[in-house]
Amino acid sequence: RTVDNLLQELKTVRSRITEFQIVDDNFTLNINRVKEFCRRLIAEKINLRWSCPNGIRADIIDEELVTLMKKSGCYLVNLGIESLDNKVFNRIKKGEKIEDITRAIWMLKKEGIIVIGNFIIGLPGSTFKIDMDSVKKAKKLGLDVALWYPLSVYPKTEVYKEYIQDKNIRFITDWKEGFRYNFTNQLKLSFEKGDYTQEEMIKMFFIANLKSKSYGILLDPKKSLWRRGLDLVRIILRYDPLLLPCHIWNAFNILLRFRKVY
Repeated sequence: RTVDNLLQELKTVRSRITEFQIVDDNFTLNINRVKEFCRRLIAEKINLRWSCPNGIRADIIDEELVTLMKKSGCYLVNLGIESLDNKVFNRIKKGEKIEDITRAIWMLKKEGIIVIGNFIIGLPGSTFKIDMDSVKKAKKLGLDVALWYPLSVYPKTEVYKEYIQDKNIRFITDWKEGFRYNFTNQLKLSFEKGDYTQEEMIKMFFIANLKSKSYGILLDPKKSLWRRGLDLVRIILRYDPLLLPCHIWNAFNILLRFRKVY
């Protein structure tokens, strides 16, 4: 879609909205197009906040683009980081380097843009220990939020072909069940590895998100606030009981902070 087309759509609806989201799978692929889009947002005074919750590539941004994004209304982006273990990271063939991600976070944070990092549990080559090391490393990146998801194995993908032939990997349920990663009563995994059991991956899901203060991903948004609070206390008591007071205090402050942001 042309920049003119995008701007026309925004002009049509801007009286009825306060912000919009870019859900393109690779929004920054053509960096010059994105820069033009941002410049037009500024020049034509669209005056809408916007975000990239579907993620942008860390290796296809520069300081000029980040500055333009901020000036044009961008306040939040997601980065697909997946793992901070070099062997695991290189094995999934992202075409980036961990150094690219570190640099992108620095540039985005410098402009005051909220940065959310997405990580995957159970990738090829990962173990409970390796994923826990990634959790520790993620704390040093300066991310505003780090979210940890179990791997969903799609049929006909390279990882599916690898896992289906690996005798150390056992598929537990139909692959579609692997999408049910949210909430305490729905967490299911479609596979387990000989050196990374289903129980360990489920445990990692809860521990990683607790350690990252990503409480929302563990809770059902359809429930009332007080019921979500009770669910969170139960999760903490099971997976990180010694830090219960800290988690409760963190959750309260995060709630206040993001109410102001959003």
